[in-house]
Amino acid sequence: MPFVSAISSSNGARIVSADGESILYEKPICRELYAELVCSLEKTRLFYCVYGSDTIYIPNSSAVHLDPIFASAEGRFCKIETSDDFLNDARLTDNPVFKINVLDRDTEAIS
Repeated sequence: MPFVSAISSSNGARIVSADGESILYEKPICRELYAELVCSLEKTRLFYCVYGSDTIYIPNSSAVHLDPIFASAEGRFCKIETSDDFLNDARLTDNPVFKINVLDRDTEAIS
């Protein structure tokens, strides 16, 4: 049996060959659900980021608070860019989104 090497990202929503040449599986978030989630998050003070195929997008207002550990760890595998408008930014509306990560030190705020 041949050895297959793959990289699973975004909690398995995207799986590519180890060389990055082939997409073995992908299941992006549907546009309607994405818009609903972003609208809900915009009403909170929670930090969130959106994962595309090779880029993580964070709100522009959060860039100054970006934890250097997060940036260095995540930045090794993909680009980190900012956005002012997650609902209308063409980089997010015209391309697949695989994950939305919500982070906060206040665990009660996330519940």
